[in-house]
Amino acid sequence: MKSRFWGKYIIYLILIVTLYITGTLLLDSHYNKAGITFIYNYWLITLIRIIFYGGIGAVLGLDGFLIELKREGKWKLDIPRLIIIGIPSLIFSIPYITILVPISTSFSNIFTISSIILGY
Repeated sequence: MKSRFWGKYIIYLILIVTLYITGTLLLDSHYNKAGITFIYNYWLITLIRIIFYGGIGAVLGLDGFLIELKREGKWKLDIPRLIIIGIPSLIFSIPYITILVPISTSFSNIFTISSIILGY
């Protein structure tokens, strides 16, 4: 029993590391090309951040989702959590699309963390 417990979290860790490395490599590649051509694809940057860093949040929330999946009866949606945490995370996850958040490299970590929280 304990070997499966460890194995599950090792698989989660491998998924998280893979998503992080792949997302970082794709973003670095795009930034390097954009540094030469001065053409930034903001849709691609936002899509990579939401898919890969949001995927990390989804992997972190996978345990709770699997517990809900096994539970019988109606699923409950936590509306206050969705509104208070989900909507601001969505807004901060797509900074290049909205005008609400200034585009700056100093906010880069906030965008990444918001994508992870949104995925969770």
